[in-house]
Amino acid sequence: MCKTHAGRASFLSALLICLVCCAGAADAQTNAPVPPPGMTQQQLDSLVDAISNRVVEKLKHEGASAVKPAEPTRAAAGDDNDVEDVASAQAVAFVARAKSVLGA
Repeated sequence: MCKTHAGRASFLSALLICLVCCAGAADAQTNAPVPPPGMTQQQLDSLVDAISNRVVEKLKHEGASAVKPAEPTRAAAGDDNDVEDVASAQAVAFVARAKSVLGA
């Protein structure tokens, strides 16, 4: 496989993955969670806020601190082709699996 074709295949696979993920996220946003029977949306929102606040307080009390993001590592110049090949193979495998799942 030539380098241009592999790069194009990787790009198209990544684009397809992004489109599938965006479509799933859009669908998830349109379906708002329904409160359990006997509970109003406002009560559910209050419960979620209370739990969230309690978790934050507990983490602060235990001394939890924000984790610093890891610094990106630079790959060696010879590793660039290997990374592209692995990414391309993974993208192709994902697309094949998605086709079989969606076709079922």
